[in-house]
Amino acid sequence: CNDTIERDFNCFLNRLDPVRQNIFYMLYEQNWLDRGYVSFNMEVRKLPPDKTAKQIFNDNHQRYLTSYNHLKSGLDSIVPYRNFDEQVNFCTLTSQSKFSIVAETFFDRPDIKTYTEKTIRVLQVARPFLLFAATGVINKLRQRGFDVFDDIVDHKYYDNEQDPVSRLNKIHTVLDSLSTQNLNGIFQQTLTRRTNNIAKFINGDFSTRYRDQLKQCINTL
Repeated sequence: CNDTIERDFNCFLNRLDPVRQNIFYMLYEQNWLDRGYVSFNMEVRKLPPDKTAKQIFNDNHQRYLTSYNHLKSGLDSIVPYRNFDEQVNFCTLTSQSKFSIVAETFFDRPDIKTYTEKTIRVLQVARPFLLFAATGVINKLRQRGFDVFDDIVDHKYYDNEQDPVSRLNKIHTVLDSLSTQNLNGIFQQTLTRRTNNIAKFINGDFSTRYRDQLKQCINTL
């Protein structure tokens, strides 16, 4: 993937739930939105007939996120949020970023250690990543032979944390640390390692469907 790098990172948040809302708050608080390709679409599956997405956003805030009260008025003015052309596919946007922040489908289900297209995408396009996912998912990737860039991202600090709230707080701490690092330097220094991850993905035991997605992804770049 030789696309021109345009942004420091990407973070695609589609659904409206407390975890994704928390991630978006954190990026806003760190003044990171303009540094990345970011979306927070606030999609609600099975929206109650007496509720709007904005009302659920407010309910989540009152129930889980009052520590961000000082940011609420600013957040209200920008959500739902997207700072890129929705016609551009996520694979291209990922390839134009140095780093990926991935919110997996399952975060608070310790019995489900799986990956969706969200994690597969960063393996396809080969970017260092921070993964909001169920306990132990990073270790599962590591066991499969993938370089998860432990020297850059302190995955061990959060990956084995059983309590979802504590794990989310630890992930925030890791992201705070990343915000002080030279992402451009990291991107240049990890070229060989990222390339090796692509080879591992192609030659590994992921399904043919995902390998076909990789070929399609590369052909669009």
